[in-house]
Amino acid sequence: MLYAGGLCYGILFLEEALVVTSPLTHISIETLTQVLNEAFSNYEVPIHMSEAQLGAHLHALGYSPEDSIGLFDGNTLVGFILVAIRGTTAYDAGTGIIPSYQGNGYAHQLIEATLEHVKQRGFTSFFLEVIDTNQRAKTLYLRHGFSITRSLLCYQIQKDALEDTSSVRLQKQVHVSIPSGECTPSWQNSDACIKRGGFTAYYIVHDSVKHGVLCFNPSKGSIAQIYIEPQYRRQGFAKQAIIAAKNYTETPTLGMLNITEDCVDINGLLTHMGFSVLLTQSEMIYTF
Repeated sequence: MLYAGGLCYGILFLEEALVVTSPLTHISIETLTQVLNEAFSNYEVPIHMSEAQLGAHLHALGYSPEDSIGLFDGNTLVGFILVAIRGTTAYDAGTGIIPSYQGNGYAHQLIEATLEHVKQRGFTSFFLEVIDTNQRAKTLYLRHGFSITRSLLCYQIQKDALEDTSSVRLQKQVHVSIPSGECTPSWQNSDACIKRGGFTAYYIVHDSVKHGVLCFNPSKGSIAQIYIEPQYRRQGFAKQAIIAAKNYTETPTLGMLNITEDCVDINGLLTHMGFSVLLTQSEMIYTF
C-alpha cells in the first residue's frame, strides 16, 4: 500500500496493467454515469441512469466525491465505491466494477482502500445494503469485517391493481415536516434524503383533519415513509393514503423500498394490499 497526502492508495499489478485506487474528486458526472451503467449492466437488478437521474440520486443521498474511491487502470475509471456522508457516518451509495475487470480481486482492493480512506477522514461507521441473493457480495463484505444489522424488504405493485378511489386526499406540505415513527428508516428513506431531493411530503387529510404524513417520489413511484397519528391508526388511513398516491405517480408501478423486517404493521398492510416482495436486502455496518 502507498500513502500520499494522508490518503491511502492501493496498487495491484495484473498482466502488466497498473490498477490503482484514488478519490473521485475530479471525476465528472458524465464519466461516472457511463461507468456506472456499464458496471451494473450485468447486475442482478440491471441499472441504467441518465446523468440527470444519477446526479439527483446522489445529491439526495449526500454524495461526497472526495470521500468516494475509484478504481483506475491508468487514467481510466473502471470501478468505484460511491460514498455519501452524514455527520460521522458514511454510506455506500453504490459499488461497481465494469464486467471486463470483474473476478480479478479488485473488489477486495476497492473495499480495503475505501475503509482506510473513510477511517482516516474521521468517520466512525460505514453502512451499506446488499441484495440477499447476491451471496458472493454479502460474503465479501463479511470477510472485510462488516456485520449484518437488519433485513430490509422492497415491495412493488402495479398501480392499476389498486382501488380507483380513496377516502383521503393528499395535501402537499410547503415546508417538509416528518413526524418520528417507531421504525427507523433506511439511509435512502431518511428525513435527510427526503428533504434533499426528489420526495414530496403530503399531509393525509380526511374530513379536513390531518391524520398523518406520506413522503413520496412521484417520478419513481416510490413511497419513502408513511406516518399515521396514533389516535387514527388501524382505521384504514394508511391504506387509503397509499391508494391516493397512485394518482400522483408517473410510473406504472408503486413501490415501497427498504422496509425493515420488524415493522410488522406496514409489512402486513402492504402484503394485504397485494404488494409483492421484489427483493430483500441486508443492511450491513463496519464500525471503526
